[in-house]
Amino acid sequence: MLIRQNILPKSIKDACVTAFVFAIIPLIYYFELFVVLPKYYKQWSPSYMFHFCTGNFILFNLCSNLMAIILCDTSIRGRVLPTDLRPDWRFCSVCGDNFPAKVLALRHLQHLMLRSVVTHERNTTSKYDRGPWENVKIVLGDKWYLVWLSPWIESRLPCDGIDWSSMVSDKVK
Repeated sequence: MLIRQNILPKSIKDACVTAFVFAIIPLIYYFELFVVLPKYYKQWSPSYMFHFCTGNFILFNLCSNLMAIILCDTSIRGRVLPTDLRPDWRFCSVCGDNFPAKVLALRHLQHLMLRSVVTHERNTTSKYDRGPWENVKIVLGDKWYLVWLSPWIESRLPCDGIDWSSMVSDKVK
């Protein structure tokens, strides 16, 4: 995992939003677990402890994922992308680079991860569809069953995200 060199917000708006998020998450956490939860469950009862532990797990995941978003460098700086336009690649006029056939958009996550298709390809057979389990392993890595616990669990991906020729499904080959 590459760490960003500059993690400071770039504008006043970014700084305000970041400060708000860093303030509101613990406030809501403490309010829910120490004010609301005792109103519904007797303190230290099994139900209370279940909700308390679940709340702590959610807070840990929320904060660690937020830190991972801030610290991880997801740019392509330093990566050498090919200048020729390969099959199924597109050209981005904003950044001036070619980009591979698979680009992750949040709204496409379900179809992209399980069937390896985006919305406009949903009724066709994708050449990258390797079945639901293999697709999950391609997206989440070799430790796909552990990555939901923490973003700091290293799970190696089977490809680099640029060369998809090795990921073409046997169904289409």
